[in-house]
Amino acid sequence: MFRDRETSRIRTTSLFERLVIRGFMNFSIKNALLIGLVILLLGSFVFSAYLLDLTKVQAKRYGELQGQFQDSLNKNKSLSITVKTLSNEVRQAQRAADVLLLAKAERNAETIRTVTQIKEVLVHEECSDVPIPDSSEWLYYH
Repeated sequence: MFRDRETSRIRTTSLFERLVIRGFMNFSIKNALLIGLVILLLGSFVFSAYLLDLTKVQAKRYGELQGQFQDSLNKNKSLSITVKTLSNEVRQAQRAADVLLLAKAERNAETIRTVTQIKEVLVHEECSDVPIPDSSEWLYYH
């Protein structure tokens, strides 16, 4: 009987230990999963809040950059117009300079022809006090 009692006690203890250990393990795994899930959920909320804040900061920065871009674009257009205007003025000034150089070259050529004619006439003159005939036409510029 003592033996049966001992065996019964061992069986009961073993059964009790098995139920408690299994229950504790099951309870522990369930709790660990539940705690892990809660931590994951809280972490995702925190991360979502961080991303929302980051999105707001980036939207504000985007607005600032958009304004800077628009200012730069307006300045670029203004500078482009200024460059075109100055380029046109340079072309006009170059044309005027070319016209002046051409007129100067023509006057120089006319002056050389006149001086040559005067020298030819003076070679044949006997007296330098005598007026040169048709000299008024020689120095006429067209």
